[in-house]
Amino acid sequence: LEYIKLNSGADHEYAAHLFKGEETGTAAKRLIASSLFKDAATVQKFFTMTPEEILSLNDPFVAHFAKYKTVVDDLRAKQKEITDTENLTFGLVGQILYKMYGPSISPDANRTLRISDGLMQGYNYNGTVAPVKTTFYGLYDRFFSNNGKYPFNLPERWEKVPETLDLSTPFNFVSTNDIVGGNSGSAIINRNAEVIGLAFDGNIESLMGNFIYLPEVNRTVGVDSKGMYEAILKVYKALPLADELKNGSRD
Repeated sequence: LEYIKLNSGADHEYAAHLFKGEETGTAAKRLIASSLFKDAATVQKFFTMTPEEILSLNDPFVAHFAKYKTVVDDLRAKQKEITDTENLTFGLVGQILYKMYGPSISPDANRTLRISDGLMQGYNYNGTVAPVKTTFYGLYDRFFSNNGKYPFNLPERWEKVPETLDLSTPFNFVSTNDIVGGNSGSAIINRNAEVIGLAFDGNIESLMGNFIYLPEVNRTVGVDSKGMYEAILKVYKALPLADELKNGSRD
């Protein structure tokens, strides 16, 4: 709902029909309270219904999207027009950059092979220092300190600490690699070409990375291979996968 309000504005008819002048939280509670989708057994029945029957359901979400389908289609068409224009413009800017700087600049995030070098290094954060790594101790500290409440809740299998789990095992780490532009999911290797982790995101300070890279605070966040191995072996007990991660092959 917040996303709808952010993109269309609270006064747009599409948003106004949902919110009815209410704050986001109040509107959400009202809609959910009267929705059929909160009951699993009822939702299962929807799979046996025709599209026409579903669209006639007495449900606020179904009624809303059925009523405003044409509005959504128009907005999607406008979005596509804007996106296509942006993509064309970005391509032209890229051509200009390559003509000016040649191969000295990194290629776009278009599935080309790229290598980013960096150092594992902490940084100053909110008046303190963010360490270079976290451990499973931190995972459980947040869980228990917040009484298991969202967003620090854990899946059921993680709630009870496995006796054999080494809580001091590195879980995540940060490095000075520039992750902006499509690096999520990339392997992180050390100078010996050994896989040490998986890049999955950047810290909040990296959001400006599309425009400027600040080595003092811009960080890539990676999952440590040691943490993955510890979890796969001792929590999920997927022994073949743990062996493959450790040995680099299935044999």
